[in-house]
Amino acid sequence: MSFASYLKEKQPLVYQTFLNARNNNTLAQSYLIKGEYGAPVLEIAKYLAKSLICEKEDVFACEECSTCRRFDEGNYTDFVLLDAQKESLKVQDIENLEMKFSTTSMERSGKMIYIIHHVENMNRESINALLKFLEEPQEDIYAFLTTENETKVLPTILSRCQHLKIISSSKEDQYHQIEDMGLKNEDYDLLSNYASNPITLKEMMESASYKNVSEILIEYIKALTISLDEGYYYMQKNGITKIKSKEEARLFIDMLASIFKEMLRLSYDFKSEMKAFSEQIKTISSKIKNVESCYKEIMFTRGRIELNVTISLILEHLAYFIAKGGEEK
Repeated sequence: MSFASYLKEKQPLVYQTFLNARNNNTLAQSYLIKGEYGAPVLEIAKYLAKSLICEKEDVFACEECSTCRRFDEGNYTDFVLLDAQKESLKVQDIENLEMKFSTTSMERSGKMIYIIHHVENMNRESINALLKFLEEPQEDIYAFLTTENETKVLPTILSRCQHLKIISSSKEDQYHQIEDMGLKNEDYDLLSNYASNPITLKEMMESASYKNVSEILIEYIKALTISLDEGYYYMQKNGITKIKSKEEARLFIDMLASIFKEMLRLSYDFKSEMKAFSEQIKTISSKIKNVESCYKEIMFTRGRIELNVTISLILEHLAYFIAKGGEEK
């Protein structure tokens, strides 16, 4: 399924709004793409941005021309992505963006495009700098802002953008989609918090980081079903040593959090949302005295990764905490 087909079938409001705007030459210069947690807001922002510069000059990007390929590879000169999910954006970041876009376009399309991912995470100073940029839009400069929490976006930002609402697919519908693409349920269970469309999931599944980390996590889950001590032993002797970077540590903890979040759901008698790990999760949760405490510790550890700490030490502490059933003395 092409991304354009995905939009047409699964996000008809976004598809039709963008289609009408391009056909009628009424494109907004600032769009806010909003959805719930895990919605493919960034993927859609990138695709719509790419559609504005595609060599085929159709409404939606062909994804095959040299410009589309260069965009995907990060080699399109007149495009900037600022990710407020990864790090806090400073006033200087916005000023640098404005300075870059104050010059003449280097690309044949003449369009200059920027994306600010998770705009709700920007501080007030950087928001004020962005507002000045949005208030005086220049021709052929387009902005795509994304958010997973519209309530945290300042009204001054909301009022300056056209809104595109992402529809969340049901879990069952998403399982059918990944099965049609030949993807595994276990991969979807681990990555569904990152993205909800199969195209993006497939790209993530094919990355070296995911292949390494998912193998570690799956083995860790298997060990925990035997005993909590067996899980700790596996992580101490094998798992931790294979996680080499902050990126992999973040991915490991995020996927582990999704497993424990499912345990919490089961503890509240909610229906399981995972197919591949449902039985293992039931087995592990029966061994852990305080699932909620473990989940909180996982999220706390996620925050510590961003600090200047040794990854192996915080991962070993987390594995030890879980081995004690969330009741470390």
